Amino acid sequence: MPKFLAKLFEKSIMLKSVLMLALIHSAFFAFSIGPHELALLVNDSSLDSVTLANYYSKLRGIPECNIIKVDIPEEIFNPRTQIKISQENFSKYIWEPFQAQLKERNLDSQILAVAISCDFPTTILSVPETSITGVFFLHNNLPSSNIINSGEKISPLFVGPVEGSTQILPALALDEMCVRLKEKMPLPAMMLAYTGPRGMTYDSAKKSIVDAYRVDYSMPKGTIYFETNDDVRTKCRQWEYEISKVSLAQNKYADVVITNMPPPVDMPLVGYMTGNRYVKPLEMKLLPGCYADHLTSFGAAFGEGGHTKITKWIEAGAAFTSGAVTEPYAIWTKFSSALIFAHYLNGFTAIESFYLSVASPYQLLALGDPLAKPWAQKFEIAMNPIPEKISGKQILSVDESLVEHNVKNRYYWFIDGRKVGSGKRFSWNTNKEKNGKHKVRLVVCKTFGSVRQQRFVEKTVVVAN
Repeated sequence: MPKFLAKLFEKSIMLKSVLMLALIHSAFFAFSIGPHELALLVNDSSLDSVTLANYYSKLRGIPECNIIKVDIPEEIFNPRTQIKISQENFSKYIWEPFQAQLKERNLDSQILAVAISCDFPTTILSVPETSITGVFFLHNNLPSSNIINSGEKISPLFVGPVEGSTQILPALALDEMCVRLKEKMPLPAMMLAYTGPRGMTYDSAKKSIVDAYRVDYSMPKGTIYFETNDDVRTKCRQWEYEISKVSLAQNKYADVVITNMPPPVDMPLVGYMTGNRYVKPLEMKLLPGCYADHLTSFGAAFGEGGHTKITKWIEAGAAFTSGAVTEPYAIWTKFSSALIFAHYLNGFTAIESFYLSVASPYQLLALGDPLAKPWAQKFEIAMNPIPEKISGKQILSVDESLVEHNVKNRYYWFIDGRKVGSGKRFSWNTNKEKNGKHKVRLVVCKTFGSVRQQRFVEKTVVVAN
């Protein structure tokens, strides 16, 4: 491994060690994010973008206030013919309106990640070119071209391993990292679908979202398949495969195969990873919810011919995938680590699993359902009844008949998508609200192993003061 990468990772280890020491005397668990913490970005100039976002928001329970609409003029970006946008226009028509709406709605501290609907550019014409998800991750604050090209800029969310070492750091929660990194906290992003040139159809995009949602909590069983070869694309991260296999040794849901042979057509796959310019996802049996990628230079460079495009993985059944929007070179830091499967099967969402496993994600397009979580643990929650019409002060409370004794759960209350309180009981002063319909949401966080899962229930009430 190059010395500079070793030093950078050492710094990352030191940072995370400090963060862990701050938490050593308190219960600490990695946190699986929920829909109230996800912003949904929509291109209001595109009917497909609006329609897909509306469908996704209803399916996943994303609050209306979290839906951020921007208007990209067709003369600036036409999603049917273009894949790229200048950095100046990205800032003007996407990033700045996005930021302004977050601040206007007081969502700055609540939003931990972004889902980007279809009909957005995949590539920003920076120097070097970067992906839209990579630029969001960097808060539109790009470092020098050299540090991007070389893969030297290491994400603070990356937990290892590095070449020559088997050390894997604890996966820190996004909300905990947000508190400690403050203005340096990155903004993980994932595009729901790509329907532009050489992409997928709107119908296949919608189907992929439905399929990913349906397998949440289902604990699918299958094989994680690492296909080896002599291609430099495989060799650059092949050393990770055995480390991943060891990390997955105790899991109940997936066998791990490392081989130089392609998978049998009838083998059910919950994960697949190789390094090839050309792959045939439709000839594989990808189970809904799985992750797959094929590490190639132009997997998400939709303006380039040749090289199988990452959308083929989604069409074949994968819940999410990733690929480079420009020539990344065979540098392992720029691609998802084989450890992505350990995070995913541990109960993390797709977007968390992805960003925990990529050291330098700035030229990768993350594609799919960010909230997919096939191996998350399901549990029952309920709030005590609330009258359909309310006025004055209203006590909101958890139905404790479903609360296990001696279990320290966390409870959060949201009104119309905004966090307003915490604890088993919350006094809501409706006199401060407008008369009419409001949505009350209870979010409960419960720990399974080292991952804190969350679920929510919601009720619509009418304030009549």
